[in-house]
Amino acid sequence: MPAQNKIKGFIFDVDGTLLDSMPMWKELPVNFAKAHGVFLDAETKKKFLTCTMEEGYVLFEKAGISMNREEMEKALISFALEQYRTAIQAKAGAAEVLSSLAENHQITCATTSTKEMVEAGLSRNHLLQYVSFIAAADEYHTSKETPVLFDACAARMSLQKEECVVVEDTLPALLTAGKYGYHTIGIYDPASASDQDQIRKNADMYVLSLLEILNQFRKRG
Repeated sequence: MPAQNKIKGFIFDVDGTLLDSMPMWKELPVNFAKAHGVFLDAETKKKFLTCTMEEGYVLFEKAGISMNREEMEKALISFALEQYRTAIQAKAGAAEVLSSLAENHQITCATTSTKEMVEAGLSRNHLLQYVSFIAAADEYHTSKETPVLFDACAARMSLQKEECVVVEDTLPALLTAGKYGYHTIGIYDPASASDQDQIRKNADMYVLSLLEILNQFRKRG
């Protein structure tokens, strides 16, 4: 990882990184499926942790929920959006980290949630003011198995990949960012606890909290 003065932009994941929203997402598929008489197996539950909204609809259909796509979409988005607007809290240190980094860096977000949800959650927690751009999977019709969202953020900041740091809490997204030339910071979130060894191994920097990012960069000068 280069020194802070070599980095010009940050691309933050949102769920599990800036917002403590993973517990809600973890329980949402189970609760939604249970309400429709369907019980999800362990593998399907794990897929829901990193899937896009579109991929989630497919998983529900495969699980046997007999609801048309439009009805399912409205029901799921309505529930989740209300949580972002009224309940989901920022991760510890999020405001301090973003405000400090924003003094000398551009801040963007890449997310597999919808842009409306992310804007609601960031706004509620007074973080949106630091974010210049949000690349959301629903608008780009992609997931983080490709670099499309990261590339969109870099392009909006008019930066090269080597000038950007991607901050992620999930292994698949971290691997994608690293594979396509971005510097990476892996951050701990309980939802990805089983992947921490691999995240630590593959990230350019590994931290247990957002505030550690500031501490690590200050050491590097």
